[in-house]
Amino acid sequence: MRFNLIMVLPNANLKFNLIISSVCIFISCSKQAFQNPCDYSSSFFLNSLLLKYAINDTSQHCGVNFLVSLHDFSPTSGYFGTKVKINGNGFSNILSNNTVKFNGRTAILTEVNSSSLTALAPSLGASGPISISIANITVNSVNSFLFNGFLFLQALNLTGNVSSLAGSPGTSGYIDGAGSNARFLAPRDITTDGQNLFVTDSGNNVVRKIIIVTGEVSTVAGISTAGSTDGIGTSARFSVPRGITTDGTNLYVTDSANHTIRKIVIATGEVTTIAGLAGVSGSSDGTGSSARFNGPVGVASDGTNLYITEFSNHTIRKIVISTGVVSSYAGLALTSGNTNGNVTSARFFNPIGITTDGLSLYIGDSSNHAVRKIDLASSEVSTIAGSGTSGSNDGIGNSATFNNPNGVSTDGTFIYVADRANHTIRKIAIATSEVTTIAGMAGVAGSAEGNGLNAKFNFPSGLTQNGTELFITDFQNQTIRKIQ
Repeated sequence: MRFNLIMVLPNANLKFNLIISSVCIFISCSKQAFQNPCDYSSSFFLNSLLLKYAINDTSQHCGVNFLVSLHDFSPTSGYFGTKVKINGNGFSNILSNNTVKFNGRTAILTEVNSSSLTALAPSLGASGPISISIANITVNSVNSFLFNGFLFLQALNLTGNVSSLAGSPGTSGYIDGAGSNARFLAPRDITTDGQNLFVTDSGNNVVRKIIIVTGEVSTVAGISTAGSTDGIGTSARFSVPRGITTDGTNLYVTDSANHTIRKIVIATGEVTTIAGLAGVSGSSDGTGSSARFNGPVGVASDGTNLYITEFSNHTIRKIVISTGVVSSYAGLALTSGNTNGNVTSARFFNPIGITTDGLSLYIGDSSNHAVRKIDLASSEVSTIAGSGTSGSNDGIGNSATFNNPNGVSTDGTFIYVADRANHTIRKIAIATSEVTTIAGMAGVAGSAEGNGLNAKFNFPSGLTQNGTELFITDFQNQTIRKIQ
């Protein structure tokens, strides 16, 4: 006997035909009714859109559970490597039988049972729905997972091997090209979307792009002549661009000598000014061009806000991306210090680098020779590592010392620090505040490639990472380096 059964899955908007070639028409048929119905390669499932996920899965009923559904997930936003728990029904207990995608990009699964999955948000992800596929059945979430910019929260497994990606040591200039054929002049900061690096080439007053796999360097916006003009590509002008971050669609740049914050649309190269007034310094809050900055240097994003370090004002400012509203977030303008506590009472001394893991901000507080933390939930400022005096000691917390720490980057487990005046790259374990030196030798400048302490840097300034490698702007060497 042959039946065609049309079924609609709840919350899935899916319809499929199940061809049953037996007198048994109940979903929970016994094994005697079919030849191994739990084997999704059997003829019973032929020519059907099948729920084949129960193959060799002894914890499932022999009769197939048709109610595959995706109820919700948490957290609802995050970065590459964020652990996301997905709740629903009908998942396979065999990890490999389930496929989870974030807006079309496949995620790694770490845990599974019939009613929940845990997946790691994939690299290069874009905000959108989560889908679960089991055999030929796919269900989608009603709500979207929001990627909060391009942070890669997966602990790096570095060997410590240092090499050059672009530029020629000690040779400055302004030349696009591949690898060592390219030239930079005082590269300051660096960010990545996972496939490309974006560099503020401050001495050339431009923003450059490097394709990671080829080392090919090109100019995104600006020319070597300083200015403040908005425009597209090389028609735009910058004046000593310093910090840079990306949300995957746009670049955000601190245009330091112009005292402004600029935005670059990656796809078109269009440059606009989102806050501050070119050539006018200050510390006033406001919206867009009514706000004032004084030497903005670092920038980080949590997907909703930009956080700016102001070297000369000794403060951290916040910009709401959607509105351009600027407010003072931490520290007091023109008042330096080394005080922890609530953001309103805390003090900084020439903060430069800034990054986030979505929960906290981490800041290279350069003249305090320390790395500071701001808890975004409690608005409390603390010192993770550094004693307030310069040095190069490894150690835990305030027993470790730095010398003018600049750029910072995090993978969610460690904070990586460009310890500029020590010519080294340091690592801080977030959980323990333990500081170690992973590359370069304290007090010894150079450009040598090599492993760990055998490698040499010359005033490293900016840092970023893509989940597998760490990239550094080697300021005085005029190069872009990487640590694998």
